[in-house]
Amino acid sequence: MDDKPIAWAEVIAQGDASGDLAVAYGAVTGADGQVESLYLAMSRTPRAIQPADAHYLALLRNLDNPLEPWLSELISTYVAVLCGCDYAVQNHGANFSEYLDDPDQYQTNRATHERIGRHCFECPAGKGRVSSQIMERTKTRAKDLG
Repeated sequence: MDDKPIAWAEVIAQGDASGDLAVAYGAVTGADGQVESLYLAMSRTPRAIQPADAHYLALLRNLDNPLEPWLSELISTYVAVLCGCDYAVQNHGANFSEYLDDPDQYQTNRATHERIGRHCFECPAGKGRVSSQIMERTKTRAKDLG
């Protein structure tokens, strides 16, 4: 994915940022010292970066969410598969795999995520109402499919 441009708009690199953009990048820099491509793509609108990050964190990392974090990431991954967004498949897929008991054994690739998503969201038992038993079986099946 590194050979593709981040966005169709011109992006200001992390090292070239100044002023409001440098502040925004500083606020969303990951533990690895890098700013995610999603936020780099917002470089022309630096005031949107921190609210976008807050929105992301509220949706997927908020402990008060009704869904467990692994399920939120699985849903996000599958939606990304359906939308054809490789960036989101990679990011949410990696996040999902971190919630499994043995993430090193889990292959984070598009085909695996698609199989897991179909198992969870397209099986007759998973339509409409998803029980905790179905979710536990899905989590177990995710390990088997990986």
